[in-house]
Amino acid sequence: MIYPLLKILHVVSAGLWLSLLIYGLIIRSRIKGKENTPAGKELIMTYVSVLNPLGIIGSMGILITGIILSIQSGMGFFQFASGGNHWLYTKQFLMVIILILVGAVMIPAAKKLKSEILPSLTDSAPLTEGAKAAFKKLVKVDLSINILVILNILLAFSRYFMGR
Repeated sequence: MIYPLLKILHVVSAGLWLSLLIYGLIIRSRIKGKENTPAGKELIMTYVSVLNPLGIIGSMGILITGIILSIQSGMGFFQFASGGNHWLYTKQFLMVIILILVGAVMIPAAKKLKSEILPSLTDSAPLTEGAKAAFKKLVKVDLSINILVILNILLAFSRYFMGR
């Protein structure tokens, strides 16, 4: 009874996390060329402010439900040499990479970006070099994570076409 519910929560969390790709593409297109204006800075702050909670909810939903589903199904963790479920172990490995990128690169870049932009949010002073660098880093890591999320989703679908 709980297994189907966990699968639904896992898929919803993946969809939520994947929605960040569309959100990022839209808001970054609106930011482009306006970075040094008050409106552009406000959009950057909005980007960072929405990215954080949606990323946390989506990633933690996937992580927690994925761990419980792996335990309940008896598939285990990182057992590449087992001869089965390579799709799952690859997904687990990619999730570790995503968590490292989020913790080691994305969170520090977002904090730096916020601290650089907040003092000049309402004036027309250009972004500092630190803010520009942090924004570029954040965008690159966000896109990298989105690619890894898409790969994880494709790996999940692959099990239905290639067997368990």
